[in-house]
Amino acid sequence: MFYRVKPHPRAPKLTPDSDGLIWLPEEAFATAFSQNALADERAVLAAVQRPIALMCITVPAGRPLWKEIPSWFLVAEDAPPNLPHD
Repeated sequence: MFYRVKPHPRAPKLTPDSDGLIWLPEEAFATAFSQNALADERAVLAAVQRPIALMCITVPAGRPLWKEIPSWFLVAEDAPPNLPHD
């Protein structure tokens, strides 16, 4: 996803730190992450952000297991009482 198209000209430069983790630069929060937040809210978001490991965006994912292992899901709906259910 990160490398499919050319980045936007205003996209922040993301480079891993010495531990191989990528952090969004604090100055990029206003344009790349929290455009409608107040300055103090952006400062908090920058302070508490979690990094992404470089391997998360560079190592290809294998074939999804749901293609080989049976899987299911449940859709729960709240029907009003005394009404027929579909």
